[in-house]
Amino acid sequence: TTRNLEKEVADYYRENTPLIHKTFGYTYQGFPQPKLLQYANLHSSSPLKVADLGSGFGGPSRYILRQYPSVRSITSVNKCLEQLKLHQASLRDEEKARCALVYADYHHTTLQDNEFDRVLFLESLEHSYDLPQAMKEAYRILRPGGQLFIKGWFSEYPREKWNAVTFAIERANACDFHDLHQLVDTIHDTKFTGVKILPSCSKG
Repeated sequence: TTRNLEKEVADYYRENTPLIHKTFGYTYQGFPQPKLLQYANLHSSSPLKVADLGSGFGGPSRYILRQYPSVRSITSVNKCLEQLKLHQASLRDEEKARCALVYADYHHTTLQDNEFDRVLFLESLEHSYDLPQAMKEAYRILRPGGQLFIKGWFSEYPREKWNAVTFAIERANACDFHDLHQLVDTIHDTKFTGVKILPSCSKG
């Protein structure tokens, strides 16, 4: 059930946070930040308010604060309290006023409607247990004319071709390689427009 999947993901990160942090540090990401974040359009002549949904240890959020002066503030949403505490401890004094840490499930937050100029899923949407609801929540908090940016692992092949592989991955990582085409359909169903699919850095 949805509730069981939600608990499984939360339990995995709560139990494994110390090991993940020790092994990977603050940026637990498969794709380098600088090359792919250029597509998030974080350079702007106007101040930007950004939401990082599923922010992990905060490595990407801190990178954005340090590299993009146009980002006025970033709200980092995470359901793992242990990771949020590590994120808080890693912030420089001058960054604390620009970074809000929110303990919440990104499928259901208390963030305001139309609040953000950019909404980011940085290798976190794979862990969604309810993809349509995740898209609805992102759409709700994004201001009209704002942009949604998703960086993650998605398969171009139908689910039946890789079910056996993902079963092992899901059990090991509480992670789901969503069907890329299903994701695009879900995004369109949520009324987002102008969807672009960009190749990963491994393809040049």
